Amino acid sequence: MSWAIKRIGDERSFDRWGKPVEFTTLASFEDSNVSTSGIYSIFEQGALIDLNVEVCVGKPLVVFFNGAQKRDTGIKLPIFSGLSVAPKGKVSRLSINDPCLYMADDINMAWYVGSKYFSLQNSIVPRIIDKVIALTQASSVIFIGGSAGGMASLYYARKFPGAFCITSNPQTNILDYYKPHVNRFLSNCLGVESVALVKENPRAVGEAVMNIRTYYGGSVKNPTIYLQNIQDEHHVVRHFTPFIKSLKMKVPEEVGSKQMNNRLLVHLGDWGKGHKSAPREFWANMLNNVVENEGHWDTLFKEKRASELLQ
Repeated sequence: MSWAIKRIGDERSFDRWGKPVEFTTLASFEDSNVSTSGIYSIFEQGALIDLNVEVCVGKPLVVFFNGAQKRDTGIKLPIFSGLSVAPKGKVSRLSINDPCLYMADDINMAWYVGSKYFSLQNSIVPRIIDKVIALTQASSVIFIGGSAGGMASLYYARKFPGAFCITSNPQTNILDYYKPHVNRFLSNCLGVESVALVKENPRAVGEAVMNIRTYYGGSVKNPTIYLQNIQDEHHVVRHFTPFIKSLKMKVPEEVGSKQMNNRLLVHLGDWGKGHKSAPREFWANMLNNVVENEGHWDTLFKEKRASELLQ
């Protein structure tokens, strides 16, 4: 039994999900013949990765990443996003619980980066996605996430050429987020005591990608919808604006959709003060439109009609 599992205690419950199918290694999951919808738990390198998979063979696969999770309301892990917005019968769905949330009871976001014990970014998550693509015979892949999950969607979409990315109010540099949250993540997961230490020595976090702006290198390669609440001042100033500037583009300032180039559509919404996301109906309609236009994504972007996906 690994060190990570010993920490879980009462934090984990499958009462609302059903008993998971367990795999003692990622390799055993990859070698399995599983082909049905359900809950899966994978033990790998000390990580415990819980998955919620819905199979619709031959349809697009939508991969959902969680945003921040409240840990003081009696809600048990795992948390699986996307169940209420994925169009039934039109897509397969993979919802991933961030295993780093199990590493301490006061961590509510870990950006699907991993820890000093295991790398989610370089190995584990891409391998899981590859397996689910194979078992669902996915015709395409769509990555979705908000906030911390928004950063994850930007990161992992880049690893799958041709995949579609939808990100909402993402952090585009973890080190620019609120220090208490980042310090808890750094200390508990990466063994680094503070943001200041990482800024002084970026190698302190090893190969972990913390900065999406640097990772993207000035270009967006996947068809991407970037949603940003205009009243979320922190994310507009510290994450959205620097990201757009890193692409050497003029930063949009008015509510509405603006296609930046043949890969990036920005939509500034007005969804209330603070870190608010678009309404569920907006998300469901947008995702349905993206799915219905599978095969036409490149055309819509090249013809500057990507905003039709939000109508």
